[in-house]
Amino acid sequence: IILLPKKFVAALEGLQVESTLASHKWEWSAIEKILMTPNLIVIYIDKSYIYLIPKRIFKSEDDFLDFHRHLLDCKNNSV
Repeated sequence: IILLPKKFVAALEGLQVESTLASHKWEWSAIEKILMTPNLIVIYIDKSYIYLIPKRIFKSEDDFLDFHRHLLDCKNNSV
C-alpha cells in the first residue's frame, strides 16, 4: 500500500481527494457515513473505500472539529 499525502476538499457538490498520483471526486450521495473518533475522521464511501484523516495533521483541536463539522454540513446540505 502506498500512502501518499492527500488533500481533502469538501464542497456542496462533493468531496474531492487529491494526491500526487490521482484525484477522485465523490458525490455526497456516494458517501455512506462520516464518523469522528478522538483521533480520526473516518469517511466511508460506497462500502468500498474508507478514508482515515488523523487528528495530528490539523494545526489545532478546533481545526480538527471544524473540518468534521464542515464535512457534515456539506453532506447534509448537498445539491
